Amino acid sequence: MSLDGIQLVFDSVDPLQLSHFWSEVTGYRRAVHQDDYISLDGGGLGVAQFVFVEVPEWKTAVNRVRPDLVVADLESELARVVGLGATVSEVGELAGGRIAILRDPEGNEFTLHEQRAAAA
Repeated sequence: MSLDGIQLVFDSVDPLQLSHFWSEVTGYRRAVHQDDYISLDGGGLGVAQFVFVEVPEWKTAVNRVRPDLVVADLESELARVVGLGATVSEVGELAGGRIAILRDPEGNEFTLHEQRAAAA
């Protein structure tokens, strides 16, 4: 097998708006901008590109896969992404740390996961 990287692809009714949100969340920068296709390049998070492809309909069901963003300080990162347009669905405990389940401006679920330090 010869894999060269990972792209995370979002179907979107407004690729420009959604790509702007995710650029602010991740620090990735726009590499391609066409009417119905936008890609953000980065790689610092282990994903080579975030890609936004225009579709005519809004999301209607729960995501089967979601980005899980690992953070050092859940409270400050939660405040930052909510300020960018995310909405909070739930905050709680998960084995290994605290977690917040959020939705981006088009309703796609993602999580912020604050992992506990391993015991010495």
